[in-house]
Amino acid sequence: MDNPSTELFYKLINRNKTKSRTETSGMEIDDFSTQNQSRAFANYYEDLSIPKESSYENSYLELCQTRQKIVEETFSQKMPSINPYTEKEVKQATENLNTGKSSDEHGICAEHLEYTQHTVVPALTKINYKILQERKVPNDFKSGILTPVLKKDPSIVNSYRGITVTPVLTKLHEFCILGKLFINSGTCTDLQFGFTEGLWPLFASLISSECKCEISKSLSLYLATVDVQSAFDVVQHTIRLDKLLDRGTHTDIWLLIKDFYSGLTAKVKWQGEISESFNILQAVRKGGILSTHLYKIFVEDLLKELEENSLDFILDTIYCGAPTCADDVALLSSNPDELQVMLNILQRYANQHQYDIHPSKSKIIHYKSSKNSQTYSWNMSGNVISASEETVHLGIKRTPRKVCDINIEDRIKIARRTKYALMNSGLHGTNGLNPKISVTIYKSCVLPNLLNGLEVLILTKAQIELLEKFHKETLRYIQSFSKRTAITANFLLLGVLPIEGEIPRKNLTLLHAIVSCDNSKLKEIFKRHISVNSNNPKSFFHQSILFLEQYNLPNILDPNRRPPSKLVRKKT
Repeated sequence: MDNPSTELFYKLINRNKTKSRTETSGMEIDDFSTQNQSRAFANYYEDLSIPKESSYENSYLELCQTRQKIVEETFSQKMPSINPYTEKEVKQATENLNTGKSSDEHGICAEHLEYTQHTVVPALTKINYKILQERKVPNDFKSGILTPVLKKDPSIVNSYRGITVTPVLTKLHEFCILGKLFINSGTCTDLQFGFTEGLWPLFASLISSECKCEISKSLSLYLATVDVQSAFDVVQHTIRLDKLLDRGTHTDIWLLIKDFYSGLTAKVKWQGEISESFNILQAVRKGGILSTHLYKIFVEDLLKELEENSLDFILDTIYCGAPTCADDVALLSSNPDELQVMLNILQRYANQHQYDIHPSKSKIIHYKSSKNSQTYSWNMSGNVISASEETVHLGIKRTPRKVCDINIEDRIKIARRTKYALMNSGLHGTNGLNPKISVTIYKSCVLPNLLNGLEVLILTKAQIELLEKFHKETLRYIQSFSKRTAITANFLLLGVLPIEGEIPRKNLTLLHAIVSCDNSKLKEIFKRHISVNSNNPKSFFHQSILFLEQYNLPNILDPNRRPPSKLVRKKT
């Protein structure tokens, strides 16, 4: 309390959220020593990074190789024609580096460059210009330290996601490349909401919810969620480079990226042990600056093909058939046969681009109407997919019925587990942390899990009360108050909003993000709602109107709507 520190705050939380014993003694390998575990991870990630001989269609890959060979032979001997990096660009790149991170394998961190800009920027400009001039990236820029991060079962090696920490100078150079990468190139599809400044992943869920609320009693809606197997780890370098050519990437930048990905290496760091270096022959590195942008380019042709053929769901004239966040693709359709065509295109695209789709983990939800209760089945990769009762898209459970009840029950369970995991940190009321610190931890870690994604769902008063019950119990618990204590005392003393105030805040925050973003798809849906759909009680935008009126805020959605008359209490 005397010397507040953000670093110590999160260190306190993470220390007790994780298990006290970090060594994974149950790993399925012959020897459980740390060195052998590190070697086992290295063997797994090295094998994952090697393209496999399989039944993929190779004709597309061969065309990409032929095209790139011609480009490389034509332009490799010519002098670069692109403008060199300026000191201003390099300085901006140093400011974009994330501070507060650990140093890289060379002992350099972002602060070294940030605090010595006046000295290092001129030298770094010359180095980066030399790299651009020769179109050759130093080998030290291509290395990285890969750390396995647990996803599910700690005893299985493939349950760990590999996050790579690249050298600071590599990140700096990637920022410089990024500034020139999309010059004179085409724009990404407006249905991709992942890894894009100003866009939230929740926008993809919002489109799914809005399409569902638009279904009339005579129609049905089919929602298919597709699971891509190891999406980031199986991206073919050759195909991704071909996508860059299609986007009109400058040849000098293209040759530089090609050289950068031609010799990538990594070492696994596990409990202090570092493995031998191994080559990365495919995939985009999780943790690289360019990785997210390159992956979006890799998958955008699929979304464009679906939209250009007007397949899947169309809201009046607005195509909403494939809301996507990174590799989480959802397909929306009102016709089961059309959905099968979409799945065929998806499977053909995956085969052509040499990655796999899990038919068993890909699920389809059928929102049935009263006039269409017929059941259907679909085919993917030779496997039959029947309609499921539940699927998950971007953390929100989708079901044909009671979707809000199921999600609220799930959110309360997650929030309760998070709260219990933080008890060892002192979040236990009596003899625990200062209530001010406890409520800060609660608002940072527990409350976001309790309310995650609920702003795109239309909650009833009874459903909000379930969330409110957990909320009130936790606040009383933090202050060691009895159940008889008035809850207003908790709210006033801790400065916390009730859930019935948190939900409108999150809803209007999302509305502001929609109004402020540059995504044309969301703008079209927004304008359509103002014109023809402002009275739909199942719509997110209608709920936003009610919240704006409730708090006497300007109604940006429906300026012509008359505010509700105020009730006047008669004197007795």
